[in-house]
Amino acid sequence: MNRKTYNLAVANGIYFEIPYAPAIEDSGKRKNTIQIAHAYHTYGKSKNIILSSGATGYLKLRSPYDIANLGILFGLSEEQAKHSMLNTCRALILRAEGRRFGRTAMTMMITDLDLDSDGEPVAKRSKTTEDSDSEMSLTL
Repeated sequence: MNRKTYNLAVANGIYFEIPYAPAIEDSGKRKNTIQIAHAYHTYGKSKNIILSSGATGYLKLRSPYDIANLGILFGLSEEQAKHSMLNTCRALILRAEGRRFGRTAMTMMITDLDLDSDGEPVAKRSKTTEDSDSEMSLTL
């Protein structure tokens, strides 16, 4: 991969995943993971990067602060590391849902609706003077 293809992929909305679990379990895999992460950084300033666990067991899971520190080790800034865990994942999921369901702004479901004889919704009836109790004033 070179800079041109990386920027083209970012422009087309492709995201790159960096799993941190292989970097924890083996020094050889750690070198490869850091090398790939630094390549993403040199190609395009680490755009569209997602930090994920890739863990096969629960002992390899880490807290978000640990992942942010690993992101710094991978060549991301602290802000980019937090962004890659929160906002980038959300943007990817929304993009996938938009591709699956099409572009919609809002979905409404109407369940109970009172209709009159014409088939139109019945408006709430306002209170008139006939319906309300008349007030009486007493003078002594």
